[in-house]
Amino acid sequence: MRTRHIIGISGGKDSAALAIYLTRKREDWRYFRDLAAEAGCSDAAREIETAKQAPEIESFFTDTGKELPEVYEYLEILEKYLDKPIVRLSPFSLVEDDNTAPFDHFLWAEHGGLLPSRHQRWCTYKMKIKPMGLFVGDAPTVNYVGIRADESSRSKLSSLTNVTAVYPFMSDGLVRQDIVSLLEETTGLPKYYSWRSRSGCYFCFFQRKSEWLGLREHHPDLFEKAMRYENETFDPNTGRMYTWMDRMSLAELEEEASSMQAGAEMIASDRQSTWQADLISDHLSDDDRADHACAVCSI
Repeated sequence: MRTRHIIGISGGKDSAALAIYLTRKREDWRYFRDLAAEAGCSDAAREIETAKQAPEIESFFTDTGKELPEVYEYLEILEKYLDKPIVRLSPFSLVEDDNTAPFDHFLWAEHGGLLPSRHQRWCTYKMKIKPMGLFVGDAPTVNYVGIRADESSRSKLSSLTNVTAVYPFMSDGLVRQDIVSLLEETTGLPKYYSWRSRSGCYFCFFQRKSEWLGLREHHPDLFEKAMRYENETFDPNTGRMYTWMDRMSLAELEEEASSMQAGAEMIASDRQSTWQADLISDHLSDDDRADHACAVCSI
């Protein structure tokens, strides 16, 4: 069975930059052969050697249906630049009820209203990993992953036995500034980086308080929907309610940030580093290691 070559696009900067970077390497088939060989994919390396041309890399995006609007907008920009489609994978095929959104089905029918969290990341498996597994099938697969040289601790073995991850940025020594520079000269950075440090679902539980407030400012309708999810989990008999954040509901966050001054103070105190300033002045983000647990592109 011939080896497939894939790259998962998350809607974030690293995977987008990798797709562009590999496109620029298309004329150098030896580069791809050597990447495969270094990762132990001897069959893939041999196939590339025999063909003497770079492999056809399939780009895919696992669409939860709950992504930020800016993510979908950026995917279109990236597709136009790459001049090739990005395959949209959907968890809809895993849901029997066509009238229910996949997330809502998994939330209520399979998890009894338990919102996903840092400790219960069922959304990653159900809505990211399983659709990717169906997409790949049983074929031996090389997965190109956008982990940089300055974050090598994130590299790991694939959870899918027929998939081998390769790390071009690590092999070539590219770091964050290289990625930012590459995007600035091509597609630009996704717009959400002006207020948020991650791609993904609008209700991502890895968000900081400041990012939740950013969602409220830039997408008040989505903030209201996220609040509604919390309210719908409330059990009047026990008083239990699941929340996106640890020990705080979004309603409580709103109350805490009821004035613009309080919101500004919260943003300032919540900064683990100077990521907002970085985003505004340098278009850089302070990568959140935990966030990458959700990125199917690192599998």
